[in-house]
Amino acid sequence: MNEIEWQHVGIQMVQEITDYLRKRVNEVGSTVIYKLEEERNPIYAIDEEVEDLARIFLEREQIPAVIKSEDRPAQKITSNPLKTFILDPLDGSMNAARGIQFYCVSLAIGDLSLKTRFSLEAIDIGIVQNVCSGDTFIANKNRGAYLNNHRINTSGTTQLSEALISTNLRHAPRNVLTLANAALSIRTNGCAALELCEVSHGVYDSFVDTSNNLKIYDIAAGAFIIKEAGGTVSVIQNNDREDDQVSIIASSNEELHSSIINKLNDSTE
Repeated sequence: MNEIEWQHVGIQMVQEITDYLRKRVNEVGSTVIYKLEEERNPIYAIDEEVEDLARIFLEREQIPAVIKSEDRPAQKITSNPLKTFILDPLDGSMNAARGIQFYCVSLAIGDLSLKTRFSLEAIDIGIVQNVCSGDTFIANKNRGAYLNNHRINTSGTTQLSEALISTNLRHAPRNVLTLANAALSIRTNGCAALELCEVSHGVYDSFVDTSNNLKIYDIAAGAFIIKEAGGTVSVIQNNDREDDQVSIIASSNEELHSSIINKLNDSTE
């Protein structure tokens, strides 16, 4: 399979999940919490359903891949996989459960090494689809990023005082509040994959989450899309843990990125 064929498979799978979510999310029982993790992250019935749907799709189409998703261990679809699929089939599930129209399907496709070790350089394709609007972000390695088939680029904002930053304040270190006060303004929307994509086409100037509570499934596709749109991304992994948790700083350009990192570092001294 060539890159075009892999992208076609990815888009087809994401669209199938999106179609299912649109039908199912408002049905009785779909957003019942069946598990509450220690960090008070609720897992809903629909989360499990869409993970199953993704595997069924890949098995039906006999796609030679390994799939890694949030609530299940990595699984080989065929005996000789060629790619790794990093999937969050419903990012922003609390938004979906509460009727907040900001949630998505996120998929990164890349090298088999992604099965055991995350690296942005190992990703070839990123796809994020907003379930509510249908807006679709797609990026291919060294070929740029697109929103609904139109080429996109990050913003030209270089000054922190002019930057609109998306961040998660829950579990955030104190220095993130200092950063927020130095920026033009902040937003928190509860869906990391889509918030990253908003940086990729200049709605936000940066996305910052240094709580180490995100997982690679949340950020893989969106971070890759930002890089292909011209932005700068730092992913910080906790090598002492084995649960795929990361922190991330993603900005529209290197100058703003450096200013954000400097502000975070200065405020911890």
